[in-house]
Amino acid sequence: FTGVMAWLPLAASLVGTALYGITNFSWYVYTLSALVLLGFISIAMDQYRHARDGISAKGYLQLEGKYLSTDFLIKFALFIVLIFALHK
Repeated sequence: FTGVMAWLPLAASLVGTALYGITNFSWYVYTLSALVLLGFISIAMDQYRHARDGISAKGYLQLEGKYLSTDFLIKFALFIVLIFALHK
């Protein structure tokens, strides 16, 4: 619940600017927000699944590997978007 509440100001500003703003954010602002949200949802779902099912020592290592791979992929995607956005 608190994780979702933390996203409300960002969502309100993105939607409000798109609907009511004189100018809109650039495409990369929306893309970066979507990528960060995707990473947040992915990690939250992993935490929920493993909290629900329990975890063993071997499962903990797999979960940690999944966190690291998700973190790396999201950071790499953000880097690629920033390179395209800031390239002139």
